[in-house]
Amino acid sequence: MVCKLNTRTSILAATNPKGQYDSREPLSVNVALASPLLSRFDLVLVLLDTRNAEWDCIISSFILEDQGITAEPSRFWSMEKMKAYFSVIKQLQPRVSEEAKYILTRYYQLQRQQDGHNAARTTIRMLESLSRLAEG
Repeated sequence: MVCKLNTRTSILAATNPKGQYDSREPLSVNVALASPLLSRFDLVLVLLDTRNAEWDCIISSFILEDQGITAEPSRFWSMEKMKAYFSVIKQLQPRVSEEAKYILTRYYQLQRQQDGHNAARTTIRMLESLSRLAEG
């Protein structure tokens, strides 16, 4: 589907780490993306593949038994329903309460004051991201 997005749209990213995830390293190192690029996303979800023998057995059985995903078409929205949904939500004008604005402001200030803060991520863009997510 092609659509125009308002500049106030939240942008989400999902990524795999480049090898084994190391919680001692910054996100930019773990996913091999520069901080300026990462700062463009409101939320970054890192998909971790943890080693778990029980889960590996379940997944391998699922794949080897040819249990491909076969969802009934009725579970998915039609294109017409999707267009109607987007038409309705475009008209919404959510607003953040004064109390929520205060909390967002304090969080942003505290992030900027921390010694080990990630300067590339803790920018005015971060505050805008927080505002978009709160409105959503």
